[in-house]
Parts: sequence; structure tokens; C-alpha cells
Amino acid sequence: MSTFLESDSHRAEIIAYIAKGQLPLKYAYAGSAAHTHDALAQLETYASVVGSDEVREVASFLRGHAGDQIVEIGPGNGRHSAALLATAGHYGRYLGLDFSRTLLGIAAQSLRSGGVRADTALWDVEQGPTTAIADWRRGPSPVVVLFLGQTLGNVEDVPATLRNIRESLRPGDRLLLGLSARVPGATAEDYLAPYRNETFRRAALEPLLAVGVPADAIDDRLGYENDEVVVDAVLRTAVTLDDAELAAGERVRCFRSRRFQAAEVVGLLADGGWSTDRLQLDDTAGRLIVGAVAADPDE
Repeated sequence: MSTFLESDSHRAEIIAYIAKGQLPLKYAYAGSAAHTHDALAQLETYASVVGSDEVREVASFLRGHAGDQIVEIGPGNGRHSAALLATAGHYGRYLGLDFSRTLLGIAAQSLRSGGVRADTALWDVEQGPTTAIADWRRGPSPVVVLFLGQTLGNVEDVPATLRNIRESLRPGDRLLLGLSARVPGATAEDYLAPYRNETFRRAALEPLLAVGVPADAIDDRLGYENDEVVVDAVLRTAVTLDDAELAAGERVRCFRSRRFQAAEVVGLLADGGWSTDRLQLDDTAGRLIVGAVAADPDE
């Protein structure tokens, strides 16, 4: 499949970020990259990273909130979400939110095929709060927001993202995070091994290819730094993208996946206006499920 972007604005944004040396991962889920992500999400190595076993734990939680409306930020290709909701026996209202129109369409098809009454809306959770949840919700009852599959570990600014979610909700609404945790005694290679495949490489680099960086001009470097799995694209040759001239040797960070500690997440949530009331850590598998309630700023 040839590469394509969802909009001209994405092209300008991606080139500007490349020139700065730091490309947010959200662009690796948009346009043609959404189809590459769909293929990646079906690999066993991907499931080992994002935690397909979180279905059991999250479904158990949702059974206790069977009447609640569910909002999911970043449902991916929708297959994980459909399996989760089926396991939980949830057949109520569901809203899927994503930065990528293309990936959201793939997710909606998977969810509706699985019997989910899925509504969808666009939201770039890294840019600011949204009114989409307030417009969609019905009545005074709380909503449950799912942010699973280690997606929080991919954003550029974790504290700001948690605040954006909180400011889009009412006091008493709930947030459930599915995260990758640090594993005691793990080596860098333990963290990197699941990423050593061509499908992941293509997914990480596709935004650069889509704006015209030649594949043979990229030397990709996979590493583990400061508790993050990262991919840097290093240019082998000079490249010109519209008005941006990039020299050989320039480096662009195009993938990040942070590994969390439980106490760190509790602190980040508190700073973002959340009160943690559920924490389940499997530090052997590196899985962390955290539940929180949106605090009342007036209390």
C-alpha cells in the first residue's frame, strides 16, 4: 500500500516536527499509517507489549459499572476493545475517541461487527480538552473513560494529557489506565525484543515516508533510554521537505514508549486532578492497571 496523509495540515505539522527533531507518535496512527498499525496490532509481539491480558482485569472492573456509559481514548483497530466489552458483558453506550480519522473508521467497523453500539468522535488528547464527551453523554450518571494499551506511555507530555482528560469530564467520572510497568531486573534487550520486527519498523517510520523522506535515506535506531523504548530516525543523506532543509546526520525521535512505576503514576494522577482508588501491578509481566476518580476542584 502506498503512503498517504489524512490532511494537508498533517503534512505541514509533521515536517515542522521533523525539523525540530521530535515527531509525536500520534502521526503513526493516521492516514496510511493507520493500516500499518492495524497489521502491527495483530502480531503476538504487539500483544505482549500493550498487554492483551489486561482484558481480564479491565472486564472485571467494568462488570461493577455495568450501567455506566463508556468512553475510550485511542481504541486502536477496535478488536481489543470489542473483546474487552464482550468479556465484560457491556452492551450499553460507547464512545470511541481518536486523533486519526482513518484508524477511528477501522475501529468503528470492528466494534460494530462485534455488536457494540459505537459512536465516534475526533480528539487529539495531547492538544487540549474536548467537548465531545459532554455533547455525547446522557443524564447525570458518571462515565468511565478507558485509556488502555500503554497509550499514555506514547504521548509527549503525560501530565498535560492527564489534565486534558480531567478537564473534559465531570467530578465523579472514572478513568482506567492500562500501562506498561518497569520490571525488576529486566535488561534493555528485554524491553526491546518485542519491537524487533519489520512491521513495527514500518509503523514507526511511516509518517516520515508519507511526507517524502526516502526509505533508503533513513537509518533507524532502536534503543532504551530513561525508562523509554525509543526509535530515532537518522538521515543518511540531506533531505529537502517543502521549505525544510535537513542535513545528513540529523536525528528525529519518532517513537517513544515509557515504562512506569506505580507510585509515579499515582503522583501524576494527583497532580492532574485525579484520586487513585485502584491499583493492580504485575511486575513480572510488566502490567499496571490504575483506576482513578475525577476530583472536585472545589473540595
